[in-house]
Amino acid sequence: MPVRPTAQDDGQWGPPPGWSPTAGDVVVLGAVFNLTYSGIVIYALANPDGLLGTAVRKWVEIGRTLFAPAYFLAGSAGCGGVKVSPFIARAWAFDIHIIVINLIVAAALIAASRRYWADWSRQLYGALGRLGLKGDAIPLRADAGYGTVLCGAIAVLWWLLLQNDLFDSAAHCVSLQPWHLLRIPLLVTTAHGLACVAAAFWVARDP
Repeated sequence: MPVRPTAQDDGQWGPPPGWSPTAGDVVVLGAVFNLTYSGIVIYALANPDGLLGTAVRKWVEIGRTLFAPAYFLAGSAGCGGVKVSPFIARAWAFDIHIIVINLIVAAALIAASRRYWADWSRQLYGALGRLGLKGDAIPLRADAGYGTVLCGAIAVLWWLLLQNDLFDSAAHCVSLQPWHLLRIPLLVTTAHGLACVAAAFWVARDP
């Protein structure tokens, strides 16, 4: 099991040389950042006239230029063909912005944690062993587990990116509330967690 950070001999706090973050550590880190960032943006959406609302709106406008391909692929808020209100137009822009930022953070953490996948795999083998699996049963279960969690991660991303129904009809647009955008960090965290488990299964599976 990985050793948690402890106080160093020189009185400084920080991870000891042999510390290795678990998959859960990495997922929690991403979840905390994404939920916090998303919460700030959603608060600004609900309170557009305040100082924070104005600052976030300008930041999202800058992001719209930086992430222009994402906005192009997303299209526009359809709302069933009815006239789109300024609130819905702003909510749609904020929605795409949160999705892009959350996915960038999750992808960056997955890439940065690549050197720890082997440690996660050893922990996974240990967990499978504690379930009573032995010999060839472990790599076979790893193969099956890899496919299962990878499909789960893809399904969550499919739901997030291609089944976004918040702006697809007049009824949904009328009933939209700022807090509905919280689904983004929750879904991204779910996909991130499944992807980390898939990474551990990938290292453990038979080549």
